[in-house]
Amino acid sequence: MGIMYITNTTACVNECALYDDCIGVQMSRDEGCCELINWIVAYIVNPLQCNVFVRNTSMITFPGRKLSDIDQLLQNLVYASNETCPNNWPARQTKMCAIGLQQKMCDQHASFLGISYNGTYCVVPKRF
Repeated sequence: MGIMYITNTTACVNECALYDDCIGVQMSRDEGCCELINWIVAYIVNPLQCNVFVRNTSMITFPGRKLSDIDQLLQNLVYASNETCPNNWPARQTKMCAIGLQQKMCDQHASFLGISYNGTYCVVPKRF
């Protein structure tokens, strides 16, 4: 994924549709940039700057987890591949999903996702 210089939102979204792991796009019309997104960890609500468009994904649920609409959307995008681990995370031989990230990157995930840093990896229990 990366940044392309496309000023048309439709063209940007169509470019995203060409890639299985693209979950959305962020447009910067002022700069003429279209950024394809394949990884998301959290969100910031800014009603004055609505420039992110995301793919319609499967509804991902966890027993006992009740989420607001926006948190549910984030969870759906984090697990957009509908696999046992978050999108683009490798499945390990254990009951945990793990990916090698620095702690500061791991800590940026929305807290309700249950992702933590174990000293070496970002980890989260497998969905199934």
